[in-house]
Amino acid sequence: MSKRRPVLGFLIRFLLLYTVLMIPWPGVRESYRSAFMAGARTFATLITSGDPVEVIPIDKAKGPEDTALVIQEDHGGSVRIGINSGEVAYFPTALAITLILSTPAPWRRRIRGLLVGLLLINGFIVIRLAVMVWYTHSLLVTQVAAIVTPSPPTFLSKALQNATFAAGIQFVGVGHGLACIIAVLIWTLVMLRGLDFSLLLSETDAKSHQPEES
Repeated sequence: MSKRRPVLGFLIRFLLLYTVLMIPWPGVRESYRSAFMAGARTFATLITSGDPVEVIPIDKAKGPEDTALVIQEDHGGSVRIGINSGEVAYFPTALAITLILSTPAPWRRRIRGLLVGLLLINGFIVIRLAVMVWYTHSLLVTQVAAIVTPSPPTFLSKALQNATFAAGIQFVGVGHGLACIIAVLIWTLVMLRGLDFSLLLSETDAKSHQPEES
């Protein structure tokens, strides 16, 4: 039996699979965006307590976003959220899939981990989207209420509101940092729990040391 480092094998599989998933194959991203838009419309309407929500595609030639959520308020106000479905949803999903399937473990364990991992990562995407919509809708309601029943806010309350909104959107809504952390945590939970780390660092094939599963 040839000897190799499982970590090196993991890295090679990771790079190959991640590259395949991130290649803009014709129709793949479009189909994923359509599913994302359908889900976003459903959850956004629930979060806004019935306020109308319109989900429309955006031409990426005009900017990084490819989806827009337009939330309307009963008193006539509206707000638009630009979303890059690749960053918000596709990227963390692809990363979780790559980590799980690249792990040197029996295929039965990988498939089981993939099913659980997809459930968890999609739960994270729903929560992430929900926070984005909730923050934006709350700001819209506050602004409309200030117009309908004006009452000058204090400097401290206004500064705190703006800072909280900006921080929430920055941390939850954009960027890859949080998505990477969550994907790695899910991979650790579904694949590395109870795994002998000495096997990952050994020079022999880790698969030969895995116990048979009934």
